[in-house]
Amino acid sequence: EPELDPENPKVGGLTFFVSLVFVSIIAIVNAYHLPALWDSVAFYNWTRFGMGFVIGGWFASLFLRNRLAVFIHETKHAVLSGLVGNQAKAIKVQKHTGHYEYSYTKQTKRYNAFIALAPYWLPLFSFPCILIALATGVTQQLLLMAVGAAYGADTITNIREISPTQTDLTGIRGGYKVALFYIIAINLCVLSIVAAWVCQGLYGLNYLLFGMWELISDIVVVHYPGLVMYTNQT
Repeated sequence: EPELDPENPKVGGLTFFVSLVFVSIIAIVNAYHLPALWDSVAFYNWTRFGMGFVIGGWFASLFLRNRLAVFIHETKHAVLSGLVGNQAKAIKVQKHTGHYEYSYTKQTKRYNAFIALAPYWLPLFSFPCILIALATGVTQQLLLMAVGAAYGADTITNIREISPTQTDLTGIRGGYKVALFYIIAINLCVLSIVAAWVCQGLYGLNYLLFGMWELISDIVVVHYPGLVMYTNQT
């Protein structure tokens, strides 16, 4: 787990809880739109993706264990910490435990909760797999199976360490239940995006974006009609 500030052992402020609301909304809205993307092509794509998912999940269950599993866990902390601009200090990996230490600023302190929960949702294998597959120009069938395998490995490594005794989760302000809610919400959000891509490729992703834009537009029309009128006039 990441090293916490002893003076502020709990992490998770306004930024974290606002993101929890937004991630939950995105997951729900995406799930509402996904059935419209289902057809015979989607069924074919899911069979390929599903085969890869089973293989990746099986591989992760058998081989990504002990020190390697701990290393993956701490790497996810490190990746997100680095992305928000923190300075790495040390990483320690043992057979069944480990920790990642980093220094943060007043500006990046708000991201500590996200860093703590990164190992339970970050697609560490899936995202690089997509980039590599696209760069090498593999066929659609191989791409679906490769991403499925990577996502299967991500899923296993993300969920198998969820526990009420895990300090990453109990260190969140609000405790284990709040952390678990966030993990479920963000994993469903990621899953909905992956599912749209599996069903219809880039069109599926655009469809989800359009659905979200439509929702935002409807909210603006209902609650801020004057803004819409002003926009139309200009």
